[in-house]
Amino acid sequence: MQKTKIFIAYAREDEAFLHRLREYLAPLERKQAIETWYDGKIAAGEQWDEKIKTHLHAADLILLLVSAKSLASNYFYDYSIKIRLFECHVEYQREALFLLCEYPRRF
Repeated sequence: MQKTKIFIAYAREDEAFLHRLREYLAPLERKQAIETWYDGKIAAGEQWDEKIKTHLHAADLILLLVSAKSLASNYFYDYSIKIRLFECHVEYQREALFLLCEYPRRF
C-alpha cells in the first residue's frame, strides 16, 4: 500500500496545534498509511524554500491549519494559500483541507 503524503502548513504561533494534530495522526503514520511533512523537518542549513516547494508539490493532501494568526501572516497567506495552494490544486490536482485551530469566542 502506498503512503498518502500529507503537507501541513501552519503559522509559527500555531505550533502547539500542529503537535496535537501530529499526535492524532501518529497511529496512521505507525501503520505506514500516511507520511506527514511540515517545515519543522527542515534541517539547519537546508534551503527551506526549495524544501517546502518540493514537499508541497509531492503531497497528496495539503492540510492548512487556519487561525487568526495564520490569516494575519503575510507569508502564510501569500505563499501557502494564494500561490502554492492554487498552483497545487489546479496544476497538480492536489486536495486541500482547512483545519480551524481556534473556536469563535463570545463577544
